[in-house]
Amino acid sequence: MRPSVSSANVVFRDIVFNCLLVFLLITAILIAHVHPKPEEETGAIDQPGQMYVELVWPSTNNVDVDLMIKDPNDEVTFFRNSATRAFNLVRDDRGLLNDTTGVNFEHAFSRAVPDGWYVVNAYVYALNDGQLPVEVNLIVNMKDFKTVNGPSEQALSQKVVLDAVQVEKTLARFLVVEGKVDPTSISNYQENIMPKLEFTVRGGR
Repeated sequence: MRPSVSSANVVFRDIVFNCLLVFLLITAILIAHVHPKPEEETGAIDQPGQMYVELVWPSTNNVDVDLMIKDPNDEVTFFRNSATRAFNLVRDDRGLLNDTTGVNFEHAFSRAVPDGWYVVNAYVYALNDGQLPVEVNLIVNMKDFKTVNGPSEQALSQKVVLDAVQVEKTLARFLVVEGKVDPTSISNYQENIMPKLEFTVRGGR
């Protein structure tokens, strides 16, 4: 007996449906491999470089604060020398001037962390129409030097009050040994590290 037209339609529909299911399954497997789960969803924190240094101050205070870092090579990274062998200054924040973020912060990261002493200073370059004193918050995060894409950990956090213009203040001085901050070495022993500057008008820095 020849199958009826309706039976043939049912068989054809089942074949098409099964092919569609197989196609969707293969597509889902390919997407999972092409777009793996991002690290942020697993709880890992990624950062550029091995050491990340961030300086933050109140967004309502239009003060130009500068971050500067002296590394064991005796090189100082700051707004006029933003790239050294160890560090890159990523953001030079001048308060609210030309700022669309609404946040006052400067940050730098290192491509390598040589052993030795580090000094992190802050410096009020200009008040603009802001006010002193201003409290700044320093955060230093470290990544294991043996791990390329591993998570980072906070090595230190300091809050310091700046109360003078164009006067350096040491926020932290610390020793790095085998890629890690020695917690017993952390201090704020004052050390001026900025090269001598010839100050110009506000737009000429």
